[in-house]
Amino acid sequence: MRSTFAPVLLIVASALLALSHGAVAQNVGINANGAAPAPSAMLDVDVSAIAGTKRGLLIPRVTSAERIAIPSPATSLLVFDTTTNSFWYFDGTAWVGNIVEVDPTWDGSAVFTGGTWRSGDVGLGMTAAPNSKLQVVGRVFIDNSTFIHGLAGNPALTADGALGEDIMRIRDVGANNRLLVNSAGLVGISTSTPTARLSIATIGSQAELGGTAASATFKSNTGPLGNVAGNTLKLASIGFTSTLENVSLGVQARRTANGSAPLQRPSDSGSMWMRHPRSTTRRYG
Repeated sequence: MRSTFAPVLLIVASALLALSHGAVAQNVGINANGAAPAPSAMLDVDVSAIAGTKRGLLIPRVTSAERIAIPSPATSLLVFDTTTNSFWYFDGTAWVGNIVEVDPTWDGSAVFTGGTWRSGDVGLGMTAAPNSKLQVVGRVFIDNSTFIHGLAGNPALTADGALGEDIMRIRDVGANNRLLVNSAGLVGISTSTPTARLSIATIGSQAELGGTAASATFKSNTGPLGNVAGNTLKLASIGFTSTLENVSLGVQARRTANGSAPLQRPSDSGSMWMRHPRSTTRRYG
């Protein structure tokens, strides 16, 4: 009968040698080509050199009750919860579920916890917890016909900027401001520097009021129009243009000095009149 002592001794010696090498290297590699494990890994599993069907690493499977019952779980302890069908890890304080899948479908039952997702609030591009139901850091691009709609009693669109900066801007693709509200509440249309409550940039030297068909109207005001100094309204260089004649009208109300205002009318039928502020007499042209 052949003795089996020598082969057994050789196997034991090889195992002891492997254990001794592992104790010195402080990390273990499992592979088919004898490659050294990655220096930063305690356990490096590499299946790239295995011929045929590859295999993965099976994480311990537990129910939710079993996971919660684990005594003094270590930070970063990882398990697969068969109750929720998701991976869970211990962050040092509580269990955190990794329920975000690849290309997931989110629904109202999803609960996110941690530095970015909390209490039903959602943050995109965040490095800290969001402070509203949806907070986005960075640009937002909407590539279809859509709108913002509110159903509350007083829906509002609020834009907050740094102190002294513009509150809201609407720009074209060339970064030109088409509508702007600055920090002082002044509104500018096609201008970046509004100087009044409403500033509208002209096209060339012309400012135009458009209307339907062949007419445009300024509606009357229910109260006086004026300024701080004299409660006056000044209209200057108003042009009425037709294909036949170019007629201009200059009017200044509540003049405090003697003077006159020029008035011209078309040569067709009809009449126009003017009255000096200090006179009750109308003069017809």
